[in-house]
Amino acid sequence: PPPPPPPRNVNVPGAGPLDKNEVYDPATNSWATAKATPAPIRGHAATAYNGKIYLLGGNADPYTNTVSVYDPAADSWSTAASMPKTLAYGAAVTHGDKIYYIGGDYVTVEAPEDMFGGALIYDAAANTWDTTVYKMAEVVEVYGQAALNPANGKIYLFGGLYWDDAQGGEQGSTTIETFDTATKTWSVVDALF
Repeated sequence: PPPPPPPRNVNVPGAGPLDKNEVYDPATNSWATAKATPAPIRGHAATAYNGKIYLLGGNADPYTNTVSVYDPAADSWSTAASMPKTLAYGAAVTHGDKIYYIGGDYVTVEAPEDMFGGALIYDAAANTWDTTVYKMAEVVEVYGQAALNPANGKIYLFGGLYWDDAQGGEQGSTTIETFDTATKTWSVVDALF
């Protein structure tokens, strides 16, 4: 197997949102610094479409609905249409010319209504958002555990955090649920364990 990538210093004293943009080259097994993000951010979702990287929402202290687009060929940033909700800590998945933003929360979670609990759909070719919220089968925050099965057009969501008053707040979910991009519906299909 190839050697592991060289170590990077990610321990920044008092770290909050950061504007770092680093590129890993597997051919040379090395990291390089690219143009910084337009604003310091954390808790954003990221996905690729048409050779560009889309950063959606996030915690810029405060939360944001900004969609920033990075073009690695030009090492430049631009802005796409803003999300219809201000969200952070969700996931993003691309299917065809659509980007799906899933889960996340509106603010630091202190109550169940702080969780978003749905999916939003962005048409990357048209640069427009569908403002409908497609409600999840189980409302969870997501930290990047979503993947697309291109064979059936379903997005699989693995776990996340849900709210349970009896257990004192946020709890880890073991649910696997899917979003069918054709019917725009959610269903629970299994559990992680």
